[in-house]
Amino acid sequence: MTEKDKELIALFRYGLIAPLLTDTVTNHTAYLDEISAKTHDVPHYGIRTYNRKTLLEWHRLYRRHGFDALKPKVRTDKGSSRALPAESAKRLLTLRTENIHLSVKLFHEWLIHEGHFTSSDCSYSTVYRLLKKHQMLKPSVADTSDRRRFAHVDINTLWQTDVSHGPYLTLNGKKRKTYLIAFIDDASRRITGAQFMLAEKNEDLLHVLKSALLTCGKPTMLYADNGKIFRSHQLNTSCATLGIALVNTRPYDPKSKGYVKRSVM
Repeated sequence: MTEKDKELIALFRYGLIAPLLTDTVTNHTAYLDEISAKTHDVPHYGIRTYNRKTLLEWHRLYRRHGFDALKPKVRTDKGSSRALPAESAKRLLTLRTENIHLSVKLFHEWLIHEGHFTSSDCSYSTVYRLLKKHQMLKPSVADTSDRRRFAHVDINTLWQTDVSHGPYLTLNGKKRKTYLIAFIDDASRRITGAQFMLAEKNEDLLHVLKSALLTCGKPTMLYADNGKIFRSHQLNTSCATLGIALVNTRPYDPKSKGYVKRSVM
């Protein structure tokens, strides 16, 4: 098995667990049952089926070790994470009560970002197990019932991206078409990245995305249409490595991304 094969397999596995990582499915149990009931055409391996236990193991590995942990290889770093001391656990539960509207993933990121805990003494799996034990996993219904699936109140939860046709330029005596590649934050409607390019290629999209990430940080999800540029191996691998769930909708769906054009053009 080549390194390319391993990367394709890891990308496939990430695609199956991405909805769990980003809480874009309302019922995790139903989603796991649905995926377990299907057959999958897996790179290198061919037709396979996977049970819930395998899917949850991939979910755990990605949470602990990132994208590379999904590559098929013999792991030597398995083991249970440390439990929090009683006082730390009590403080975490109090903070959870005050932030019950956040998903577990966003809550864990918030704990680290605000300096309440460090990533070394408070891993995602530690937080997840503690909240599960105290039945505090799900955000409160009151805070989530009126949210659309792809309309978020927290910045950097979801970015949308699109490519629009720009003006023609005369370069070296020749007329050249331009393309506006843009990224916008769903919650704040802030343009996180936008640039006119002379082509609509993978490297152009990744160039603008890199600039947006360096300027505004990393989104949890990236929402795009089903166009070729947004389904490329390079973009999928980059997003999976960074922990960004790439969500593709139908091409030319005005409801899903219309405000990207309205906000930028």
